[in-house]
Amino acid sequence: MVRFRNRYFLCEIISEDPRCPQFIEERIVHNAVKNAVARIHGDFGAACCSNAFSVKYLNAYTRVVLFCCRKDFYRLLWSSLPFITQLENRSQHCPCSFNTLHVGATIRSCQTFLSVQQGPATAAELYQ
Repeated sequence: MVRFRNRYFLCEIISEDPRCPQFIEERIVHNAVKNAVARIHGDFGAACCSNAFSVKYLNAYTRVVLFCCRKDFYRLLWSSLPFITQLENRSQHCPCSFNTLHVGATIRSCQTFLSVQQGPATAAELYQ
């Protein structure tokens, strides 16, 4: 049997709006990224990323997001992240941008990077 290799993106959501943490939900972030991939790369990008794309971890207060996608198509997702300019929730908009902190092959590599960057308390939340 062949295993599917994944890539994990550790991203930070940057926004100056103080209301933004209420917009940061897993469903909203997932839809924003899928729409950005479809807008930039068309039907091919949407089909490739919709197959195994998921949000593994999300913390609205530290604004850290962990995405997972297949290794073959991670560059499509990576190239679409700078084009996300807002999160939408029921006709309300929150201007934001995504800063990619780390791209790794395992969740553990992203956790170790996060523990070095932001401290062990934030990285411990990835396992819960």
